[in-house]
Amino acid sequence: MNTFGHGTAAMILAAATLFGSARAEDVTIQGIAIFKGNAAKFDPKPIAAVRGTQCDNGQDILDRRVLVNKNTSPPTLANVVVWLADGPVETRSMVPPESLNIEMVGCRFEPRITTAFIRQRVLVTNRDDIPHTFQTMPVKNRAQGVTIPKKNMPISLTFFDPEQPFKIQSKQYPWMFGWIVVFDQPYYLITDERGTFQFKDFPAGKYTFKAWHEVFGTQTVKIQASHGKKNIVEFVFSPDKKKTEKNRSN
Repeated sequence: MNTFGHGTAAMILAAATLFGSARAEDVTIQGIAIFKGNAAKFDPKPIAAVRGTQCDNGQDILDRRVLVNKNTSPPTLANVVVWLADGPVETRSMVPPESLNIEMVGCRFEPRITTAFIRQRVLVTNRDDIPHTFQTMPVKNRAQGVTIPKKNMPISLTFFDPEQPFKIQSKQYPWMFGWIVVFDQPYYLITDERGTFQFKDFPAGKYTFKAWHEVFGTQTVKIQASHGKKNIVEFVFSPDKKKTEKNRSN
């Protein structure tokens, strides 16, 4: 099962409706984010002891920046943002889809990685019994300092420019942060728990995909997709490589 980024399933459906139904010659592009290295080193570990505090949500805060699936061969990575950087598909302006949600619960952002479309409403809701404040830290969009004083109280954010991943960070708790990526085209998603992703109903042709992981950085892969063959995109992330953009072709 493929897990899309927040709002992405609606984006893909909207794109299919806007750009026309699938044709017999259209292709499916499947992908995987592979982890190469010592997976045990990145097992989630406690980074904040919050039992008995106002942040107590039944467990201590774990470092979940690197989510490796060790049950696959090779191991794979979840929570990798993948998007189309170039290819023969239409990406003209679309109406923003329904709003998406981020919750502040147990002094954490859930989900930690959010993908949004330009002008889409992003609702951030405080689910804790305590006030929360946080800061958005974009480069292109307007930075905002936000306070949500009451439980179950939502606030609305909107981003008008496409933007590479930027942090949302609590001023109170150093471990409480997340990431938002803003797109102006509908072809983006987040790898599922098996580290896989899939784009359907693309015309055959040359494509460039990018993938970003919050610890291991950004990579670029090019593929010649054609009908009648498996069109596979592989991203390989390793802690042994410098956090710089890697380019290669499949």
